[in-house]
Order: sequence, then C-alpha cells, then structure tokens
Amino acid sequence: MTRNDTRQNETQGGGRCLRGCLIATVVFVVLLVVGGIGVYVGGRAYLARNLPRWQERYPAIGIATSLLQLRQDLAMPEGQETVQVGRHAGAEDRSLLPEDIPVFDQPLQEAFSISPAHVTGYQRLAEPHDAVLEQVRASMGDHGWELAAEEEAQEGVLMVWIKGERDCQIEVSTYDGASELWLRCSGTE
Repeated sequence: MTRNDTRQNETQGGGRCLRGCLIATVVFVVLLVVGGIGVYVGGRAYLARNLPRWQERYPAIGIATSLLQLRQDLAMPEGQETVQVGRHAGAEDRSLLPEDIPVFDQPLQEAFSISPAHVTGYQRLAEPHDAVLEQVRASMGDHGWELAAEEEAQEGVLMVWIKGERDCQIEVSTYDGASELWLRCSGTE
C-alpha cells in the first residue's frame, strides 16, 4: 500500500462518518418534531384534566395561570368538564375576601382565588418593601392574628399567622423594582 492509498482510505472514512452524523441528526430532528406535536396535542388534554387538582394542591399554579393568561389555553373544551371530589372552586372576586385578611387598596396588579375554605392572593405594589411589611404586621395584628413564625426568604420575608383554627402564610418580596405580596390562608370554614 502506498502513501496515497492511505490518505484516500482516511478521506473515504471521514465521508462515511459525516454521512452517518447527518443521518443521525435528521432522525433526531424528525423525532423531536413528531414528539413536540404529540406533546402539544396529547399534553394539553392531560394538563387541562389535571390543572384543577394541581391548583387545589398548589394555589400558586392558579395565580400563575391567571397572571400569564394561560387559563383559556389549558381549559377543558366545553361539555368535557368533570367535577372532582374535594376540589374547592375559587372565585377571582376580591369582594369575597374575608374581612380579617387585610390587603392593599390600590395595587398595580392583583389576582385572587377565594372560596369558603381557601384564600390565595397576589398583589404587586408600588409601596416599598419595608412599608409593606410594616403594614402587614400591623393589619394582621389589628385583625386578631398572631405571628407564629417569620423567616427570611429569597428576596423577602415569609410570615405564618394563626387565628384560632385558621392559618395564613404571607410572603412579602421585591421583584423588578416593586413589592409583591403573596398570601395563602384558610377561609372562613
């Protein structure tokens, strides 16, 4: 074998590798596209079926879907809704908020999910973080709540309040130059 034959074999071997890599890449892209379509078609139905249960367990999911305006995209088509045992439907009506859970009057944004058993809420506020904390502490105390725990959280403060058999978790944080108030409380039942 001559020196030229060796170079020719190396070049042909490199071409085979390139061809194999190209085929593998095309197969991967086709599988990715087909899988993406399958997840979109089948996944939406799965999310729509399970979203109410997840919102019950993790109220922040309901707030996030409302804020991101995803609720319509993930809702079950009309006529296919199913009632799930143990689910507490929540209304996005601030007037249903129990009187002993104080919130701010003029938020920049807000979202609520209120039922007789659960209250979940979010407010984005123009007031500074420390002023929000001060007002929450004073208002909750004025309404008969006792502070059970308080700890520093990521970019904020997490407080747990107790009133009889009820509890209320309130987080005050700062995000993108504004204060945010998150609350998850027992309702009046």
